[in-house]
Amino acid sequence: MIVPDSVTPNLQLPYAVAYALVALASEDDNLKKVAAAKLRNLRATGTRVAKHVNDLLEALEGRESSRQKLLRFRDFFLRRG
Repeated sequence: MIVPDSVTPNLQLPYAVAYALVALASEDDNLKKVAAAKLRNLRATGTRVAKHVNDLLEALEGRESSRQKLLRFRDFFLRRG
């Protein structure tokens, strides 16, 4: 288990993204809420990263279809976004 306070500032983004992906994969509403909070608490990031963070937030909050979620995550990890 990762202790949240031990995550250094430069690892906050990957930690929050990983948390969000686990929450989405498990379809656990409580994990989704925590993941969304972690993403919202990130420091200001570049425009490209902010877009992906917003995409994850939309997926966590159920504001887009499952197919759109899968395509966005595929593009994110293939660095096409």
